[in-house]
Amino acid sequence: MNIRFLIEEEEIRGAFPLIRPFLARLPQVADYVLDDLEQLALKRKLYFGMVKQAGIIKMVIAFEFIAYPRLLAVNIIALAGEALEKVIGLFFETFCDWCRQAGAQAIEARCGEAMTRLLRRYGLGKVYNVVRMDLESR
Repeated sequence: MNIRFLIEEEEIRGAFPLIRPFLARLPQVADYVLDDLEQLALKRKLYFGMVKQAGIIKMVIAFEFIAYPRLLAVNIIALAGEALEKVIGLFFETFCDWCRQAGAQAIEARCGEAMTRLLRRYGLGKVYNVVRMDLESR
């Protein structure tokens, strides 16, 4: 298993066509579209990680750093892959170590119920409820 975090512009531009199909499988939300993810990564406001096995991409993660007044957190924006439950088990501790080395003190995710159930197995727990009102339809 090979884990790689994409930081440099040429890495992002080269890898995005390969990781785009993984991200395209995720439920679409109004917060982000695929092109937004790429553009945010190129501006270093979002980061991608990918897991390869035998040269084949098995999992992709998109995440951002959020600086709260008393905490630096990594927010998982997207997580997708083949045999995700198996691969994340191999990846998650490395991801935690990488986040710690980058200065983060917490990992969080705003996600649906299925992803919440998956991430709970790796130590993420409920902190807040996110509620939202669409002002355009009001």
